[in-house]
Amino acid sequence: MNPSMRHNKLYKSDVEQLGNIKGYLHLPRAVMPMGALKHPDLILKLYSMTYGENPNHVEQKVIEETKNFLTRKIEAHEIDTNLGLGFAIRSHDMLNIAMWDKNCPIVLKNDIYLYEENLFCAQHTSVDTTGSFCIWELEIVNHEKEAWKKYLSSSREAKDKLEYLTNVIKGKL
Repeated sequence: MNPSMRHNKLYKSDVEQLGNIKGYLHLPRAVMPMGALKHPDLILKLYSMTYGENPNHVEQKVIEETKNFLTRKIEAHEIDTNLGLGFAIRSHDMLNIAMWDKNCPIVLKNDIYLYEENLFCAQHTSVDTTGSFCIWELEIVNHEKEAWKKYLSSSREAKDKLEYLTNVIKGKL
């Protein structure tokens, strides 16, 4: 029987050449809220996602650098502010900016900026080449999804927006 025709049962030979990951060490991550970036057109919840010896501390310099970078990109109209609410995740190698879409508020749109040698790259990378979120970020995304669903189900008044913006995830992922 042709291997592509076996639909009902998986065999060892079906997977031997698939999913082989070389050179990747799977290290647990932690997430820490970094406050919010407030701009007239956008408020982003900021997260730091790290691994290593002290994942529960974010240096003030990192927070300021992230906020300054985002502010410059927003003011240069390089970031679409969409609905005006969202979140950003800074890890050791990238900044992932996720915002709720203005046309369809249940859709999350994101931009990714690479971070190398203590500098954000001037040009962002395409989701097509990088992917939208890594598996660790997806835990943060899932938290944000639940907080956003709660907001969408509310009366969507200022108090509900503030509740969404203060509902953050923290700790080991």
